[in-house]
Amino acid sequence: MTDEMLELARSNAAQAGVDNVEFLKGYLENIPLADETVDVVISNCVINLSGDTPRVIREAARALRPGGRFAVSDVIADPDTDDDTRADMAAWTGCIAGALTDAEFRSALEDAGFEEIEIRETHRVHEHAGAAIIRARKPVPTMNGAACTLDAAERAAQLERYRALARHTADVEHEPGRVIVRFFDDPPTDLLERTLEVEHGCCPFFDIEYEPVDRRLVIAVEDPDRNRDLDAIAHTLAQSRTTGSLAVGEEPAAPGQAVTSCCSSTVLESCCEPHAKEDCCGDVTIEPPSRCGCQ
Repeated sequence: MTDEMLELARSNAAQAGVDNVEFLKGYLENIPLADETVDVVISNCVINLSGDTPRVIREAARALRPGGRFAVSDVIADPDTDDDTRADMAAWTGCIAGALTDAEFRSALEDAGFEEIEIRETHRVHEHAGAAIIRARKPVPTMNGAACTLDAAERAAQLERYRALARHTADVEHEPGRVIVRFFDDPPTDLLERTLEVEHGCCPFFDIEYEPVDRRLVIAVEDPDRNRDLDAIAHTLAQSRTTGSLAVGEEPAAPGQAVTSCCSSTVLESCCEPHAKEDCCGDVTIEPPSRCGCQ
C-alpha cells in the first residue's frame, strides 16, 4: 500500500468512529508484527502476487499464536499450467503470475507447520485456474512426554487439573521460560496440591510454586528445549479461562447459586454476588446472558 492509501484508510476509520483498528505499512514477506501476536490471518487474493509465496506463508505462521487460523482467498493454478498459460491468465485476471497449484500451496502450508489444511475451489477464473478459499490452523503445542514419567492417561488427567484451575484464573502472563497465573479466588486446596504434586514428581524440569499471599502460580523452566511444555500449560490455562458455555440441557443458575460452565467456564460459589460482573465474567460475552447468573 502507498502512503496515500494508508492515509485514506486512517481517515475513513476516524470518520467512521472506529478506534480498534491499526494500519501498518509492510510487506507480505516481512510482516511488521511480533511473533505469536495474531489470532487470524486473512487475505483477499494477494498472496499470489508475491515473488516468494512460501516465505509469505512462513511469515503468517510466525505471527500467528498457537491455535491461530489462516483463512484466505487466492487463485489456484491447475497442475498442468505452463509459463505461456500463466502469461495468458495474467492478461485475463491480473492475479496469476505467482499462483501455486493445490499441491504446491498445500506443501507450503505444511512446510510452515500448519495443520487442518483445506483448499476449496469456489469458481473458475480461467480455463487453467480457479479461485479458492484456503484454510489452515497453527497447531497448539502439546505436552512433550519425552522426559515426563506420566503415561497418556495420567497426562490427560493432569491437563484436566489445569483446566479446572483455569476456572479460578484471573489472567495468565506468559513470557519466555516462565508463566505466571493469577487467581481471583483461592483454588481448591486439594486440586492445587495434587497438580503441584504430580508436576514435581513427573517433570523435574519445571520449577513450580504457588504463592498464596499473591494468589499466583509461577511455573518456570531453565532448559529452552522444555519451553514447548510450558507453552502447552499456558495455552490450556488461557483458553480454558476464556471459553465455555452451558451444556445442552443444563439449567441456568440464579445469582447466589453455584454456576458451572458459565462466566468463562468458571465454577463459582456465587456468580456476580458478591462479585461484580467484571470480576467473575471478565470481558466474556455470554449468549444468551439470561442463562447465567451474571446479568
